[in-house]
Amino acid sequence: MRTKDELRQKIAITFKQRRKQLGFSQKELAEGVCAQGIISKIEKNELLPSIEIIIKVVHKLKIPKSFIDDLFNFDDSTTFYSSEVKDLLKANNYSALNFIVSKTNDVQLSPVERLYYDWIKAVVLYHYKHNKKEAMFILNNLLERTESDNPVHVKAQMMIGNIYSNDKKYTKAISVFEDILPKIAQLTEWEEGVRLYYNLAQAYFLTDNFDLALKYVSFGIDLAVLHQSMYLLGDSYLMRAQLLKEKNFENEALDAAQKAISIFTIQNNSYLVSMALNFLSTLKY
Repeated sequence: MRTKDELRQKIAITFKQRRKQLGFSQKELAEGVCAQGIISKIEKNELLPSIEIIIKVVHKLKIPKSFIDDLFNFDDSTTFYSSEVKDLLKANNYSALNFIVSKTNDVQLSPVERLYYDWIKAVVLYHYKHNKKEAMFILNNLLERTESDNPVHVKAQMMIGNIYSNDKKYTKAISVFEDILPKIAQLTEWEEGVRLYYNLAQAYFLTDNFDLALKYVSFGIDLAVLHQSMYLLGDSYLMRAQLLKEKNFENEALDAAQKAISIFTIQNNSYLVSMALNFLSTLKY
């Protein structure tokens, strides 16, 4: 793929030229796509737009679809698991991931990159296309093709555990997550460690094992704080508060809930702020 600077410049030039050719104002182009200010920043080469915005603008300006293929060099790329893909994954942007998977020529990928491609394909199948059967087939196939300490093997295990949790098969989920714990060093992004601790804590919580749930959610909080990140931090503090309430530690639960509210407020997540406030109202203080 091109560098971010190259992408930003090519998009800026193409969008501005095509918009003027069609006689659109920035306001007219922005309608139904994004804020006018975003279009302005894109054309000034100040902002790299999301894939969703690129697709909408390409469609609205009737730019040939080959522009997108050329933009991202899908046919020639031998690298799939890029920083952009990682960012989309962290943001749960499954629509954009689906687009990238559909445009990637997997034949050109190296054996290692093909493993990551198949894993992301399973993610898209499950979360975006809601095809659990095909996703599980790919994930189990990845387990067969990789050694237990391979990062993709661990990622596939993690997703299988998540699917079990979503299906309320918590005992199976716990078994999978516990199997991953000794291999946590094989997780290529520290955020995956936070996610593992959170998911394992949640599974224990839902099976009324509050002590182990509290242990693992606390591990996740410590890991996020160590990296000075708010990744799942508000969610983890809220779970910690709920667990402490179950154990009748009302003051500690209050402190954790207030931290969760502060984090959700910073993140401008009104839904989770409301959820945490509702929980706070149940505490006796």
